[in-house]
Amino acid sequence: MAPRFGREGPIIQIGAALGSTIGQIVPMIARQRITLVAAGAGAGIAATFNTPIGGVMFAIELMMPEVSVRSFLLVAISTGAATFVGRYFLETQPAFLVPPLQPLGTDLSSALILCLYGALGAITGIAATGFIRGLSLAEDLFEKIESRYLGHVVGMAMLGALIYALQRSFGHYYVEGVGYATIQAILLGPLSAAPLLGLLFACKLAATSASLGSGSSGGIFSPSLFMGATIGGAFAATLVAMHVPLPISVPSFAMVGMGAMVGGGTGAAMTGRSCQPPFHHHS
Repeated sequence: MAPRFGREGPIIQIGAALGSTIGQIVPMIARQRITLVAAGAGAGIAATFNTPIGGVMFAIELMMPEVSVRSFLLVAISTGAATFVGRYFLETQPAFLVPPLQPLGTDLSSALILCLYGALGAITGIAATGFIRGLSLAEDLFEKIESRYLGHVVGMAMLGALIYALQRSFGHYYVEGVGYATIQAILLGPLSAAPLLGLLFACKLAATSASLGSGSSGGIFSPSLFMGATIGGAFAATLVAMHVPLPISVPSFAMVGMGAMVGGGTGAAMTGRSCQPPFHHHS
């Protein structure tokens, strides 16, 4: 079972490389070339995840040193075209099915729930910091192994042992692949035990760090979605177990955790909100 990670890493490199190549073929100034590189990377994000707004926000927040009306328009045109072409060739089905989300009103309970969302954001920020530092630590440790091939073998062996242990203990691999099936189970309710969700967060962090640190290619977007969903789900499940007198929705907290983890891990808050894979409400 081959490990797979976020699709954003390779597609960002491909899109940026295409933009850079065109910028070198067609004579233009450096500022225009930077905009073209950002447009290519944003277009790759938009087409791959079916998120045109997310592609634009990604380019603005992470790829461009400054934003003007002209550069924004160019990036928006690129991501819009990429999304249209992507939808023509790829499936347009939603990435996740979710139940109706928890509505918020103007009463006291809604205000308290918003405070809980803020607390979840703070916890997720700490988790994102641990994820990034853990990934950097894993890369440093594997670099000490002289042979890159041996280092990758060690990393994959660690991943295999972890997946085998989860299968033997819980009857499911959970952390293999991009983990969308596990996220779906959290959103629809079958997977809602706080201790297990906390364990899955730690396992996914370890699996991603060992895999990417040892030389595998991939991004951190999909693993961040997985870890954010587990943190949000565990947080809400703990509140439910404590009999907090508030209408706590595990799927709602899981979705907020997903966006918060992406924003905390990448430093792009708006991208984390707008670049989630599309959802379909399921009743």
